[in-house]
Amino acid sequence: QQYVPVERVGMFCALNPVAAALLGWGFLQERIDGYGLAGAVLIIGSLLVSQRQTNGDQQRQEVLNE
Repeated sequence: QQYVPVERVGMFCALNPVAAALLGWGFLQERIDGYGLAGAVLIIGSLLVSQRQTNGDQQRQEVLNE
C-alpha cells in the first residue's frame, strides 16, 4: 500500500478472471464461449469507465487546488 494506489490494485484484482481465461485458452486449449467473452467485455469495459472517472476526479481536484 505504500507504493501502489488502491485503485490500481483493484484493477489488477478485477482482471484476474480475464487473464486466467486467456491463459487457459492459450496454453490448455480451453474453449471460451459467448458468456466468457461477454464477461470479459463487461469487466474490461467497467475498468475503462472507472479509470476514466478516476482520472476526471483527479483533474478536477488539481483545478480546485490551483
